[in-house]
Amino acid sequence: MKILVRTFDNDGTCTYVWKKMRSNKPFYNGYYYTEDGCSYNLISILRVVHDYRKSDYVQCEVCGDIMKRDKIEKHYEDRERNANCMKCDWMRLTETDNPPVHIMRQDGLVVTKTVGVPYCSKRYYSTGIKLSEIDKAANCKYYACRRGSTRELYSDFLSRNPNPYKELLTEKAVIAKGWKYIGSTIQGRMYSINSKLIARFDKNGILIYFDYLHRNNAYHFVYSDVYDKLISHYGEFTWEGIADSTRDKCMKQIRKLYN
Repeated sequence: MKILVRTFDNDGTCTYVWKKMRSNKPFYNGYYYTEDGCSYNLISILRVVHDYRKSDYVQCEVCGDIMKRDKIEKHYEDRERNANCMKCDWMRLTETDNPPVHIMRQDGLVVTKTVGVPYCSKRYYSTGIKLSEIDKAANCKYYACRRGSTRELYSDFLSRNPNPYKELLTEKAVIAKGWKYIGSTIQGRMYSINSKLIARFDKNGILIYFDYLHRNNAYHFVYSDVYDKLISHYGEFTWEGIADSTRDKCMKQIRKLYN
């Protein structure tokens, strides 16, 4: 799965880059996480390809890995293959009542060794279980995925409304519709049709998002010309707390930009 995102340099230079989603916990708290460690909200994503959320994939509840439904057993087996107690960081040695063992090295030096009984500490707070007695299926951390479960993949506006943009709004288009230049930021220029609705563009002349100023708040959203809906950072923008007449007026002004 890949997403097309807008990235900005320190001087505001904008580029559009395809990034591959990471395989472990790619969706978290409303953000999309890519292999390079970056995260993006819905407004930042221009396009999604190979979206496996509509396919036969699931996510492990324990480790967060994504897999096909028919590969769940293989996922468990791959994790359990690492269940080597003697190399595990949960393994500890108990103190022992056995007498120390004295060994003389070839150079004549006597080395004293005390042999302890290995046990599993189970996340350090347990009194531990002897390795000879441990039930890996019930206690080993590498069997946690099997003890857990899988869940359906995270669903959001883009998974339910794929490819929401037929056209990307340009700076030239809003100028042609009578919007006026009102200022610039490091990222680009701003235009407005009234004192409340503002369109922000990057240095390539492509819309970043709209601002709607209401009382002491600034609401950010983009418009889907495919679904005739507004998209906020985390889902569909609903105009909650704003008068219907205001909503209808703004939507009419936005729709005109795409005609």
